[in-house]
Amino acid sequence: RIRIEFDANSTRIRRRAASARARVMGCAQGTLKRAGSVKARDRSLAVMKSLFPVAFADAYEVDSKATFDAYGGAFDVVSREDGSARTAVLARLKKQADGECLTISQFSMEEYVLQLLRHDGVASVYESFTELRKRPAMGVLIVDRLRGAKLIDYLQQKDGAKLGEDEAREIMVQLASVLKHLVDCGVTCGNLDLDTLVFREEDNMELVVTSMRYASLAGHPSPYVVEYGTYEIEDELGQPVTRTFPEDARKLHFAAPERLKPDSRGRDRQPSVDVWSFGVIMYTLLAGYLPFEGEDSRTLCEKIRQGNFTAFKYDVETWDSISMGAKDLIAGCLRVDPRRRFNIERIMKHPWIRKFEDPNATFIALGSESG
Repeated sequence: RIRIEFDANSTRIRRRAASARARVMGCAQGTLKRAGSVKARDRSLAVMKSLFPVAFADAYEVDSKATFDAYGGAFDVVSREDGSARTAVLARLKKQADGECLTISQFSMEEYVLQLLRHDGVASVYESFTELRKRPAMGVLIVDRLRGAKLIDYLQQKDGAKLGEDEAREIMVQLASVLKHLVDCGVTCGNLDLDTLVFREEDNMELVVTSMRYASLAGHPSPYVVEYGTYEIEDELGQPVTRTFPEDARKLHFAAPERLKPDSRGRDRQPSVDVWSFGVIMYTLLAGYLPFEGEDSRTLCEKIRQGNFTAFKYDVETWDSISMGAKDLIAGCLRVDPRRRFNIERIMKHPWIRKFEDPNATFIALGSESG
């Protein structure tokens, strides 16, 4: 596992190997413990097996090296019936969602969306299991076995933690195809980041979106309930202004401005939020660091709200070697106003994306703005 730390001073992604010891869930209180030995890992597996849905335990053999954390985790399994290799995605369930658990509605929505999409760039779900009588309640989705690296791990292996334009384009073309399919199906993912994108095979060629945990369907209320915190800043006149931000800040670096506050009109569940994440991912692949960073959630949220990324002008060493077409596409995806942000049709027609199919395609400035 790779932990990413964001350094506001250098605006560079630092990587540290996370502890090799697996986090496991205690049986009685559901607290986290450290498994520092084979015996501890065996105990953690035994504990988790006691919480698994009975039908799941009967149908699948769990890899003996499986580890678990507060969010459940994903681990390899083998079908007892036909020997097929799959991945089990485990989730803790509650009536009310919190930072560690999903509601049953969220779990059901993710399964439904994955079944609905049926796209090579989205993980396929085969079946699901739930156990609601035990505490904590558990849900298990059986999905494709993915043998490749997570995109964040793949980046970490690269010089400067970034990709050349041609390789980045191959990835972004695949992701654009997925977003186009989501729009056609009336789905907003709401969960795109470097950690949920995984290569299907060890050759690290075909990319797969692995999570629809925060997905929403057009015309349907989202089952995901966001808890918001508040902070105060001073406006231009020195008057205090109260701002909101999602308390679950794990995905904040990839969150569009409209997701930082409650929105009764549902703009935080529109395809434009996925386009914003698309822009953040593309920026990071090319630069090796994120466009928006801050010492704390307050600082980070203010930069996102303002669309305040200035690296194009000030990080000359990195961005002077990157084409105008790439910078135009990024800037178009990171417009603060979702009404002015590029939509998926414009992304698919953009010369930088089209160059994947037509090497002779040329870029004509589109007059993009970052705000």
